[in-house]
Amino acid sequence: MTPSVSQIRAQIEAVLDRDPDASVVAIRADRASDWPGDLSVGQRRFRMRWCESPLAVRLALRERNDDGASGSVILTPLSDGTLGADVLARLSRGRVFQMQHWGIVRGAFHARDIDARLGQHGWLADLLIEHMPTDGYPPIPSGVLDADTAWRWVLKLTCQLDSARPDVETLLKWSAAPDTEGNLAKLSEKARAGVFELLENSTGLAGHLILGAIASRHGPDALPLGLVADVLLSQLPPPSDLAAAAVRVERFTANRRLDAVGGKRWADAAVRTVQGLSPSEAQAILGRADHLLAELHLESYAGLSGVLPSGLEARLAAFGASLEAFVAVSNALNLTALESASTRVRAHHLAAASEARAERVEMAVRLARWLLSPSPASVGFDDAVFDYAANGAHVDRATLKLFGGDQNASLSRAFGRLSALVQRRRESMNQAFAATLKVWNETGSTTSSVVPIERVLDDVVASIAQHAPVLLLVVDGLSLPVFFELERDLARLGWSTLAPESSKWLGVAIAALPTVTEVSRATLLCGRLTTGAQSTEKSGFATHSALALRARPSTPVLFHKGELDDGLGLSERVRTTLSSRETRIVGVVYNAIDDQLDGATQIHLRWSLDDLRLIPALLHEARSAGRVVVLTADHGHVMEHETEQRPGTGADRWREPDGILGEGEIRIDGGRVLTPTGAKSVTVPWTDRIRYSSKKNGYHGGVSLQEVAIPIRVLAPSGMTIPSWVPAMPAVPEWWTGALTPAVAPTVPSPTSAPVSRRKPSTPVGDLFTDLPPQQPATWIDALFESPTYKTQKALAARVAPDDAEVRRLLQVLSDRGGKLSRVAIAQRLDLPILRISGFLGAVRRVLNVDQAAVLFVDEASGTVELNEGLLVVQFQLAPR
Repeated sequence: MTPSVSQIRAQIEAVLDRDPDASVVAIRADRASDWPGDLSVGQRRFRMRWCESPLAVRLALRERNDDGASGSVILTPLSDGTLGADVLARLSRGRVFQMQHWGIVRGAFHARDIDARLGQHGWLADLLIEHMPTDGYPPIPSGVLDADTAWRWVLKLTCQLDSARPDVETLLKWSAAPDTEGNLAKLSEKARAGVFELLENSTGLAGHLILGAIASRHGPDALPLGLVADVLLSQLPPPSDLAAAAVRVERFTANRRLDAVGGKRWADAAVRTVQGLSPSEAQAILGRADHLLAELHLESYAGLSGVLPSGLEARLAAFGASLEAFVAVSNALNLTALESASTRVRAHHLAAASEARAERVEMAVRLARWLLSPSPASVGFDDAVFDYAANGAHVDRATLKLFGGDQNASLSRAFGRLSALVQRRRESMNQAFAATLKVWNETGSTTSSVVPIERVLDDVVASIAQHAPVLLLVVDGLSLPVFFELERDLARLGWSTLAPESSKWLGVAIAALPTVTEVSRATLLCGRLTTGAQSTEKSGFATHSALALRARPSTPVLFHKGELDDGLGLSERVRTTLSSRETRIVGVVYNAIDDQLDGATQIHLRWSLDDLRLIPALLHEARSAGRVVVLTADHGHVMEHETEQRPGTGADRWREPDGILGEGEIRIDGGRVLTPTGAKSVTVPWTDRIRYSSKKNGYHGGVSLQEVAIPIRVLAPSGMTIPSWVPAMPAVPEWWTGALTPAVAPTVPSPTSAPVSRRKPSTPVGDLFTDLPPQQPATWIDALFESPTYKTQKALAARVAPDDAEVRRLLQVLSDRGGKLSRVAIAQRLDLPILRISGFLGAVRRVLNVDQAAVLFVDEASGTVELNEGLLVVQFQLAPR
């Protein structure tokens, strides 16, 4: 063989290791090569001479070291016997060294021995010598150079693959590296075949295919091709056109067949690899995979991919088709298909990166569920407000997300048709509410479960201030739908929602009419129906009798917009006031939402506390000072969406009465009506499609539920308790979470039809204290209470046994909902504080779970309670239902 420079250096190092003073080293070489004239080894420099004859050797030995070399290397094809004894005597160790590759490697690793499996791979030793690091190899602690160590070094030094036995994912990442093909091309044919054999042994059938792609110079496509394989093998056995496409893939894999086992492992590894990349790293790979998919004429199967961009688009298009079908025929079957299509969209890897699009899909499904829920309104004012807090505000919240549609035209049209269907039902609710509001306003405005805005200071702020310092945070224009967007952020920041322990409480206040800032905010902050600007609000707040009493020895302090921000954030004056123990009651008016509505540029708003940049700072200061926060608004708002401008006085959504009512309008007189001009009568739209001003982002002034029903929440730092107030878990309707069993599709009345008689809803959302309608006894439940086993179980439970009436109600609500409900929903239906529910369920389980059989099961992770009715029948020996 002809040694390389690296091998020569390694041989000299091995000689010097035993003979440090060696000056002439002879190494056998079959033929001359392009070696350098000299070679540095450590601190020494050797002249290198090619000598084909004994004479050439002798002449080389006679050369003087005028050039400063400290020794010579003789490279010769001659044997020891040919050179003669006098020549051999001048050579190190008295002989011509035959390259013992594994011996050199053993010395390089300072090993005593070498794994026997390595002996048959001479090329491996050559690579280890050829690519030896400048500072050498680290010594082997065990003294034996094992195969894995040798392989790891070879793959690392020659292929930049830092693993002795790489897995499929590592192989895929390596195949995509820019230097992979170039590094392999530098290897000899034998070495390259050996590396491929090792990698294939390590990665199996999937590696066989990937290495085929690399061998056919399609290495950079190995990862994208794996994503294509994921589509090809998503259906087993594959349809004929997918099977044909799989054959066409063989040109990328050196004609290696895309078998089901290896191909699926390749595909799965490719999916995992891409999912682990950053978006920027994955972009080019996903784009190439989509190009290959098109090249193989597989665009129609893109939806089978859970990672490709075309797969997400296909799934969104399929969801749009399902949504169109649901809008055309709104029934449970089409809802199931819609939910399945939604699940496929949300399961796609890129759905998280397309958050807004995925959210619109989720909201559309929620609205579809709501459309199939029973129409739960009645003729009463309290009932209408209750239903809005429980359902309607969440409907508006979801509908807002669909405004603006999607970049996919067909999906955008489907969203529009769904919104129109929802709007018709919501319009009927707004019309019915306006009629009840008119009666409620004209007959004294008394209510048991909502707070007129002029009573907020007396009934809530002053009540809380008896026990703790208070921050009244008035977010101008905050509607219930927007509040629900912020609610999760409040919990994340460590705030608990409280509700009165012994009264009905919807967490809703009712704005003054018309629902404009000059009227409703002044009324809120003065505690009486009035109009005025900031000066009126400041003096009214500071002199309010109930607040002044609770604020002693200081007076209540109110801050407006211009006083909050010092250019760097929350002003020092506001911070100091909030942290002061002497200032017991502080009010802050925050205008971000109302200011945003006044803009003319149509934008899609996604509300969070981060968008309301000063509120987190206000909450931080309040928390540090141990303040309870009363969060409310002066009025809500409606967003611009296909509104019609009508002649008016220039206000957004109210006008002076003129004796004429147009479609969608109502006149309200007296009571809580006070216009900015002092009038006690007003004409206002009940529909959210009418405005009297120029086009803006949003409007207020009318009597839609979005404008009139505003949030009022009492927030305490987690762990803080207030006498007579208890924690109230935030809740959403069942159709929002997906627990709803759809009813028969309701008839959606037109906006102009008369209000229909509807039953009172039985699902209080956000209210832990409303009485529920009496439950009708069920035969199997009656039989349970008469069962001897049940009576025995109750006797064993003794003092901790639950009340039969509460157990009956629990079993009934679980049975009505298919045997499964969340703990929060159960607390609402049983009118139990959320703090009691765990103890109550534990007591019921002691009675029902005979011999620990899971008749009643509570999943602590998800908070779901499940009743196994069949097991209950068996355990208590009841007659089968």
